[in-house]
Amino acid sequence: MDSGAVFLKNFEDAANAPLTELVATTMVEGLGAIGYDAMNLGAADLLLAPELLRRLAATSPVPFLSANVVDGAGKSPFTRWIIKDFGGQRVGILGLAGKQQLPVAPLPGRNLVVQDPIEAARGAVEELRRTCRLVIVLSQLGLEADVLLARQVPGIDIICGGFDHQATSPPRIEGTTLILHSGAKGMRLGALQIEILPGRGGAWTARTAAKGGEARLYTWQIVPLDANLPDHPALVAILDSYREKAHERQIVQQVLAPPQTPVANPAYVGAKVCGTCHPAQFAQWTGSKHAQALAALARKRQELEPACLRCHVTAYGEPDGYRPGAKDSAVLANVQCEACHGFGREHRGKGKIRGPVAAAICRRCHSTENSPTFKYEPYLKMLGEHAARYFTRKNAPASADPPR
Repeated sequence: MDSGAVFLKNFEDAANAPLTELVATTMVEGLGAIGYDAMNLGAADLLLAPELLRRLAATSPVPFLSANVVDGAGKSPFTRWIIKDFGGQRVGILGLAGKQQLPVAPLPGRNLVVQDPIEAARGAVEELRRTCRLVIVLSQLGLEADVLLARQVPGIDIICGGFDHQATSPPRIEGTTLILHSGAKGMRLGALQIEILPGRGGAWTARTAAKGGEARLYTWQIVPLDANLPDHPALVAILDSYREKAHERQIVQQVLAPPQTPVANPAYVGAKVCGTCHPAQFAQWTGSKHAQALAALARKRQELEPACLRCHVTAYGEPDGYRPGAKDSAVLANVQCEACHGFGREHRGKGKIRGPVAAAICRRCHSTENSPTFKYEPYLKMLGEHAARYFTRKNAPASADPPR
């Protein structure tokens, strides 16, 4: 099962209709190939073009679930819940989208409404409990909101949640509800095994801590999806096909799409311009991994992926930033000076440029999910003389004289 927000990770990606459609259809194909039972719709997914979303829902081998998304007429366009048999037990599974994910101004034509998840859950859980031994909620509310959901809606046995990129190890337990999060970006798989005694309820107990005849036991494991786990052959074929199609369609779009109107006074000037005044720093940068960031994507045929480009080029998504295939934006390929120090337009001396780069700036890309081994100072040292001033300031002895 998937807790949601499968198709869109960033709202602005919805504007690239051809690539968004290709990503969405590929995701549905992949989830079906590996036998998913259900997927929840997050509010970000609702930014897909309505006709595309309806077509995906109608043809997907994996049910799209949402108990709190309605159309303009107040009707649910998706399956509210499903009931499946697991181990001889009837299990009800419902989906909940979070209202906090909607952008301020939805794209034109997106007329789906996210209703209050607590109220929607109450009605759904009450109905499912009549015939189901277990009720599972797929949630895009976030961990703390999942805790609130468990408190306010009795009868939920398990919440498989997402949205805020957290991983629960050990799980959160609220009353008789087991709350599980396995992280984000498909980097981990949450594996749950449960054992329940017929006719008995009560709190969940970890199997390793069980003593006597507890009624409901669980084993929860978060499995890293890293190089130690072999790739699924069907997914490898699907991914290779997707990358080929992405490249083919990108070439067609370059031929057919009208050229973008050049920006009269672009904010970003490129590393070569920076190098005219900072030759030593420019020379150091040219030999760094930052200067090879786009090539690293190209080796994996991911140089057209919006989610990847944000951290492998300069100013992707901004009007005068890097655009794949655009000749006028090639000067912003890779992670250049301005990606960390700010744009160079009107830069005179300190100008618009930030000198020291704080850890928060690095963390925009070197996040826990993208760069789990990142540590600020060791990574700065990898930049050599480029970052020497930081360590000089840090290690300088405090002056005995007060500043004037």
